[in-house]
Amino acid sequence: MEKANIMIRIREGIPRMSKSNKLIARFVLDNIRRVPFMTITEMSEEIGVSTATISRFSHGMGFGGFWQFQKQFEQVLVGHVPPYDQLKSSVDCNGTHCELCSAINDAVFSLSGLYSEDLAAAVDDTAQMILGSRIVFIMGARAARAPALYLYYALKETCANVFFLENVNDDISFKLQHVDKDDLLLAITYPKYSRFTAAMAEFAQKRGARVAAMTDELSAPICKYCSVVMPIRNSGQAFACVNTIAAINALVKTLNKLRNTEARAHNLEDAIAQGLNLCYDLQEGTYDTHLSALS
Repeated sequence: MEKANIMIRIREGIPRMSKSNKLIARFVLDNIRRVPFMTITEMSEEIGVSTATISRFSHGMGFGGFWQFQKQFEQVLVGHVPPYDQLKSSVDCNGTHCELCSAINDAVFSLSGLYSEDLAAAVDDTAQMILGSRIVFIMGARAARAPALYLYYALKETCANVFFLENVNDDISFKLQHVDKDDLLLAITYPKYSRFTAAMAEFAQKRGARVAAMTDELSAPICKYCSVVMPIRNSGQAFACVNTIAAINALVKTLNKLRNTEARAHNLEDAIAQGLNLCYDLQEGTYDTHLSALS
């Protein structure tokens, strides 16, 4: 039984599972890379179910025991399946279903597991960094290029200091030649990770610039150069772009909210200053002079 097939079976079987089995299924789908390294005891403690329940779950999926079930996930040891390959395997394995319905269900399931306190905090931190940066550079290669472009255009609507980096015609070397501590490189990267994206992150960090990234794992090559990492994992067969777009929308909304708060603070400060000036004028008897100038 191939890994793609067992992942589809788990995902599609969730609606019919017991409460305990649903917990196991969602844990497995969201922790594909961890499953091969965990003992059945470790998994039971983290999920909050008994080892016997996990063993029965494995048997229910058609395996002789947990170790056979676990073996299906060992291919993560030789590399994560890229998002486009996951999407292709899903289409191949579900050809008899309505693909639109299947895609929508995959997206909903993927989004349902997106939220985490770490991601929420990282989105807030990144918005603060964007707000305080002289220049914001956006970068994404391969499968990450499309969401990176979406991020660029979303920010460009309200930020004049945003630039998209592409590895063509010395575009990057020209734009990054004066990068410094007041700038921000915001990169999106997923398996198969782009070495060039990681190299640019390293270069920006060495120049003193801050680096933030949207990626699937804290062990991704770019993370060691980042001030902030937004962990956006790909669940099941839904292409990671679904979760990434949702996180980008949250980032843009958070940034706009911060801008509005800052603008209101400035307006309040101006109003207070004007009120104080008026008080001073009244004390000095120059209020009538101001009224004459206005009329």
